[in-house]
Amino acid sequence: MYTILNTFCIWCVRLTYVNLLWFTFIILGFVIFGLMPSTVAMFSVIREWKKEEHEVRVFRVFWLSYKENFIKSNAIGLLLAFMAVPIYLIYYMSHLLFEVDYRFLGFALTVGYFIIFSVIVVYIFPVMAHYNVRVFTQVKYAFLIGVSNPITTLILIGLCLAVFYVIYYIGYAFFFGGSTVAAMIMWKAYHIFKKIEGIQVSA
Repeated sequence: MYTILNTFCIWCVRLTYVNLLWFTFIILGFVIFGLMPSTVAMFSVIREWKKEEHEVRVFRVFWLSYKENFIKSNAIGLLLAFMAVPIYLIYYMSHLLFEVDYRFLGFALTVGYFIIFSVIVVYIFPVMAHYNVRVFTQVKYAFLIGVSNPITTLILIGLCLAVFYVIYYIGYAFFFGGSTVAAMIMWKAYHIFKKIEGIQVSA
């Protein structure tokens, strides 16, 4: 019982610390330029914790990842912003072009595209933290990994929605809201990465 409680407290401290770093560096990047690199840096720290190969110097790992991924992550953020636009356009245009009886087609197209977009968003940050490849390759990896592991992807999306629901009603986002979501995604994604690479890792 003591071991479980001790482990829980350690992870609360870890997640709180990296979440505060995440918020701080988002602000230092004037929010719009800080969001993507700060999020990648948070995933990079959690990835190091998952590897369990050495004592993680959290601030150093965070800062190096933030600095190294600043331009690339913001480029991906811009790309994701452009990819998000069709979600609204498909839905809006379907109401203009389709008669009432056929508007369900527009709704279906909107939902389908939104699911594809959500899959990419869920995996893009762990992919950026794990693979040093070009921007479009990272987006391709995120999509292929997501659709190749549909059950895991659905579970992750469900867990993320559940955490966001709790954050909204309890309001603990400032302490470890973002890092909790990142930890869940990175934990599962790391197993997928190692499975792809043919390496067994402990749960």
